[in-house]
Amino acid sequence: LPEMLDTNLVAQDGLPPVNRAYYEELLPLIREISGARDVIPQATGLTVRFSARSRRQSWAGAAGFIHLDVTQKSMRRFLDFSLAAAGREIAPWRRVVLYQTWRCVSDPPQDNLLTLCDRRSVRPADVAYYDAIIGEAGTALESIEARSCRYHPDHRWWYCPDMGAQDVLVFLGHDSDAPDDVQPFHTGFDLPGGEDAQ
Repeated sequence: LPEMLDTNLVAQDGLPPVNRAYYEELLPLIREISGARDVIPQATGLTVRFSARSRRQSWAGAAGFIHLDVTQKSMRRFLDFSLAAAGREIAPWRRVVLYQTWRCVSDPPQDNLLTLCDRRSVRPADVAYYDAIIGEAGTALESIEARSCRYHPDHRWWYCPDMGAQDVLVFLGHDSDAPDDVQPFHTGFDLPGGEDAQ
């Protein structure tokens, strides 16, 4: 875990050995869940986030806004980037599904958690498109179309406190069979208290 944290304090352009090892551990789980013929890691690097109270910080702060990371338009860019980085031929496909994962790399209790919105509670009118500026100017990931969510009192939110190193949340980010469907909106949030943030 320390190597994973240290490596990903800055954005990675490729697959450092520790990230490759992480993907090799996680990809069989995604294959089992999805039943997919091919599982390709998203080649934009691992995003390691710390709470604002943490002594350490990375290139990507805790995402404190409600969002969906990709749309039908931006998914194609992520896919092209990831297929090129995979360095192997992929047989023709009909369907592409993006599975996203969240793991805690510090022992519980954590002071910043991921919360997911039950997509059945989000109306189409709640969805707003925006351009996410996430990369350096001139890079493939400088600006990515994404979605945000307007508040509605009927939204139902879920989170998992006290996750351990063996726990992983897996949720749907995109499905080419239903590209405009609302997937679980998500955001990070700080728990109150906890002076010794990890």
